[in-house]
Amino acid sequence: MKKFKSIHLMFVAVFATAAMFYLNSCVKDPCKDVVCQNGGTCLSGTCSCATGYEGTNCETAMRDKFINASGYSAVENGSASGASTYTLNITTNSNSVDKVYISNVWNSFQNTVNATINGSTITFARQSPDNDGFYVEGEGTISGNSITVSYTVTDETSTPIVTDNLTGTWTKK
Repeated sequence: MKKFKSIHLMFVAVFATAAMFYLNSCVKDPCKDVVCQNGGTCLSGTCSCATGYEGTNCETAMRDKFINASGYSAVENGSASGASTYTLNITTNSNSVDKVYISNVWNSFQNTVNATINGSTITFARQSPDNDGFYVEGEGTISGNSITVSYTVTDETSTPIVTDNLTGTWTKK
């Protein structure tokens, strides 16, 4: 009987190992045929994109929808500066895929304003582009060919400090 028990146990062990191998080989890898680009990672068959990228396979830099070689026609209403129309440009920042430069903001700043892209939102944190005591901060949302913006320019060289609250639309030319 001792021999029968050891043969029986050996058969069970071999059968269990074979069954586990068979079951494991039937599990499909949902990421097998998924190729995520630009540092994206496949999770359960879907790409999780690195910062600054979007798309099914992370193939598109988010900032690309904001870039326009012909510039933007800005139409704005300011609380202190009144209504104005002018041209501005949004260009790439080579330091980071989620950063851009905006030139001619408020139709006054000589230097570019640094902005960050996240999805369909462009945000410019408080900064003094010309280092002259005038500060700008705000954000906008792109939809189609237009960016709806809301931002503030503060003149901290005067007493009292003067603030211009602006809203408007920047439309691709």
